[in-house]
Amino acid sequence: MKLIDYAESQGKTNFEWHSRVNETTRQEANITLGFLLTGGAASIAWAISNLAGADPSRPLDAAVIALAVWLFGIAMGVVFLCLNFAPSMPPANHPSNVYLPEFNTESIRRVQLDYLENAIILSIAKGQRRAKFLYRLRLLTCLSPAVFLVAWRLSLLWLR
Repeated sequence: MKLIDYAESQGKTNFEWHSRVNETTRQEANITLGFLLTGGAASIAWAISNLAGADPSRPLDAAVIALAVWLFGIAMGVVFLCLNFAPSMPPANHPSNVYLPEFNTESIRRVQLDYLENAIILSIAKGQRRAKFLYRLRLLTCLSPAVFLVAWRLSLLWLR
């Protein structure tokens, strides 16, 4: 096996691995989005059922509505920061860019290795950015009980 054959093989394997990691991050973001939307919708449903015929200025209802707004805000963050379609590069070039009879095959393959390297770097950067945002948004989700309690306490003070 020539060195260039080995480099191409390793590059393709590396790109495939990063693509799988990025897909896993996207799946995790979809799962997180599902939980956030379910929690937000349940909070709204509870608040609406409680508000039917009741005094809308009850502190618990205000806290539940604040929680729903918090969860939907985080859900929007997941959609815009983790599930957006960012630019990407395919691991191989277009045939018209590769079929260049005036150049030898070895030099074209070296240029293709550079192209593959750039695709890998872009894939890594995109995946790291999404994973970082997903992690931070999940941390914000963990603050939901605190948001509920603070909203409940503030509504106790304001609605008296």
